[in-house]
Amino acid sequence: MRHCFLIFDYDNDLARAKQVAECGVVDAIAPAGFDDGSHWNAAAKKGTEALNSLIDKALEGTSATVVLIGEHTAHRNYVDYAIERSIDRQNGIVGFFIDDLTDENGKPGARGPVPYEAAAAEKLEAGGYQTHAWDRSNFSEWVEEAATEWRRYARPKPLN
Repeated sequence: MRHCFLIFDYDNDLARAKQVAECGVVDAIAPAGFDDGSHWNAAAKKGTEALNSLIDKALEGTSATVVLIGEHTAHRNYVDYAIERSIDRQNGIVGFFIDDLTDENGKPGARGPVPYEAAAAEKLEAGGYQTHAWDRSNFSEWVEEAATEWRRYARPKPLN
């Protein structure tokens, strides 16, 4: 089972990320876990350095980074930081649209093309990384491909 790092919008997509982590086909870790946002919020109050430290620690021992693309992912600086650190570590990187998964209230994400989702996908694809619609049946295969064939896809260059 592939050990992978999940990065996502903690403010809006924690419940969706938890569903991905619990699908049982990868060993997933997140910077502040999946239980609630309290550890993440505590680090955020301390500033960027504290968030970056959480990310760096969570990346240890991983070989793949999964970017969960939600409505606001493109505007989270810590997502860019996590991707850059993943490039430095030579992790495979793959993105998944998670708008079909439900939030903490049981509601699915925004339907149809959302400009912010497109912006996040464009950032990943411009770097040479694959993006997919969430699909549990293919999830582990796509993560494995990203982790084992990262050189084929990766064009390590800044995301901005």
